[in-house]
Amino acid sequence: MVSVTIVECDTQLQHSGQCRKLGVNYIGIKTKKDEQYNRSLAFNVGAILSGKCEWLLTHDIDCVVKDNFFSNLLKNTRRHGSGAVQSFNKRRVLYCSTKLSKSLIRDEIDVNGLCEESDGISTCAGKAPGGSIFINRDLFFEVGGYDPELFYGYAPEDRFFWDKVSIYEEIRSASNPVTDIFHLHHEPMMGTNPELGRMIKIADTFGRLNYSEKLNIVKYKQEILSSWL
Repeated sequence: MVSVTIVECDTQLQHSGQCRKLGVNYIGIKTKKDEQYNRSLAFNVGAILSGKCEWLLTHDIDCVVKDNFFSNLLKNTRRHGSGAVQSFNKRRVLYCSTKLSKSLIRDEIDVNGLCEESDGISTCAGKAPGGSIFINRDLFFEVGGYDPELFYGYAPEDRFFWDKVSIYEEIRSASNPVTDIFHLHHEPMMGTNPELGRMIKIADTFGRLNYSEKLNIVKYKQEILSSWL
């Protein structure tokens, strides 16, 4: 069984009615006018309030998937024997052109018929640290989830989370069976966060720590998040 939870963070919450019609869970986090979108907070709140499931999927809403997506992820976790799988192959997403994105949103094209060679699809060498992570719920809380106090707006929160999880588990790719996700076109967010440089330094500093130092930080973050369970 799959349960979908949409977490909306905005100054004006407007999607609860649509989620109710679609039969999916909805959580609204109302923000101040000058507050940047906090993706890490959205993921943590969604994880805390989603109940006692076995697996969590932290997934960006601008990425669409095929009908076999969840069954493929479960098959990948069983074959890899891993507690964390990046939900696409080769550490890269498939980017949809503006035209293709509009067609998908309007239901003019079925995503199930798309592949890497389809018109309007492009990609690049895989080094993505996030976008969609399928992770055992216990492992998510063991690493302290995401880090909303450190990262908000356009930021390296995915890389920081990846490094924390990697202390315990190698994050595998969804390669068997091959699974792809399709990234809808939108205006680029790079350059929108004036604090990005400081946040990159935080992620870089953590990445350079030795195992023991990283583990101490992760244990501290685990205590913070676990207090909300």
